[in-house]
Amino acid sequence: LTPELEKQQRYDILFQLKAMAVQSSITEGNISLAIDNANSMYKKAKEIDYPLGTALALRAIGNTYLSSSTPQVAIGSYEEAIEIMQQIPEADIYLKNALSQMILIKLNNRQMAGIEKDINYLEALCDKRPDSPCYFYLPCCRAFYEIQSDKLPSALEHLRKNRCRRMRNIKKDAVIYSEKRI
Repeated sequence: LTPELEKQQRYDILFQLKAMAVQSSITEGNISLAIDNANSMYKKAKEIDYPLGTALALRAIGNTYLSSSTPQVAIGSYEEAIEIMQQIPEADIYLKNALSQMILIKLNNRQMAGIEKDINYLEALCDKRPDSPCYFYLPCCRAFYEIQSDKLPSALEHLRKNRCRRMRNIKKDAVIYSEKRI
């Protein structure tokens, strides 16, 4: 499959598949293979000068570091991937994913510096282009931040408020879908 995708220059699909292969190796517990695949992915993206591939490779490298219990290095890899993704207009979905992963890792490791800025950035991305990951990740990130900051009533209120917002968006999507069917 790889040679055919390279021949057709379908790098968007190629690098997503490579990232899935890395994640599969992590899930199977084969971290050394995951690291090799992620590094190979990075090298290939640099070789063909494909920034989205480089960013996806960095995110995959971050995932391998995270799975091997080195969250600080994983965060650095995610930050580098996010920096690249910010320069690619069609990378919003990947950017939201990487940003939410990084936020949750930082919160889980009580690295609070700059976290509110990251959450606000994620919120701005979600407001710009709402989709299903936003309905889940944003309220989780915001509530987790508030919990880690010992603001329990605020966390609860935020989850309640976002639940209502999410329900409105789901209803709006259902209306749009039903109108398209008519």
